[in-house]
Amino acid sequence: MLEAIEQMLGALQNHPDVLDPATLRQEVLARQEIDPPLLPSGIALPHARTDSVRSLVMAAATTAAPLTVEETAVRLIFLVGVPKSAAVQYLELVSSLSRNLRNAGAVERVCRVSSKEELLSALGGN
Repeated sequence: MLEAIEQMLGALQNHPDVLDPATLRQEVLARQEIDPPLLPSGIALPHARTDSVRSLVMAAATTAAPLTVEETAVRLIFLVGVPKSAAVQYLELVSSLSRNLRNAGAVERVCRVSSKEELLSALGGN
């Protein structure tokens, strides 16, 4: 899981809303050590509430084979950086992901996407 998180952090490194990639990395990994956020449907949500980002940023990844994290088989990972002042946005995002990815079929549909547009469509159920 750590390798996937590192790759996703690398993908966000040059994002214009990431003000301090090193701090974002440190805070995501610290949060992950305390209590890795997992949804029962096989979704991991490594995240940090941090002032190292200007606005909510997210990277998404799928796994070829499930990763076992605390007895949960993880297939999707959504890494999120959210400003400390935007906790509501984070909760809305998690709520939306939970609603749209409740079952294995929805998770599998998202695991098959190959572009940002397909991801957004799959998450919307279209």
